[in-house]
Amino acid sequence: MFGEAVFVLAVAVGVAGVLMPFETRVPRSYLLITLCVPIPMAALSLAGTLTWIDGALLTLSFFPLLLLVYALERRASTRYMVAEEVEEVIGLEEEAAEGSTSSDGEDSRGSWYHLGVAIAATVGMTVGSALAVRGAEEC
Repeated sequence: MFGEAVFVLAVAVGVAGVLMPFETRVPRSYLLITLCVPIPMAALSLAGTLTWIDGALLTLSFFPLLLLVYALERRASTRYMVAEEVEEVIGLEEEAAEGSTSSDGEDSRGSWYHLGVAIAATVGMTVGSALAVRGAEEC
């Protein structure tokens, strides 16, 4: 359960820092969010078993966090959740797509479209994770 997070924090970022030291300029609000996110999981895990109610509470707690990050990103002049390379690819794809941009280059689909895509991706990852766990339990 915690394997991916431990790997990303301890191994992937650690090895990247050893091979190519990098500077980070993460706003304090993102650091605070990162620090607080595991607290509900840890509190609900103290009983030793996560019930479906615990799972529902954790899932529901995700959406306010998603909206918070969305609001922070919307107001920021610098996007901290999108790498420069991804921004370049997105820009190239938007230029190539016909009808998806207005005359001033803004995405005509609107911000609700992008929030919907994020929620749909989250649902897809959740369903995929549930299927993977169920398949592993049956083996």
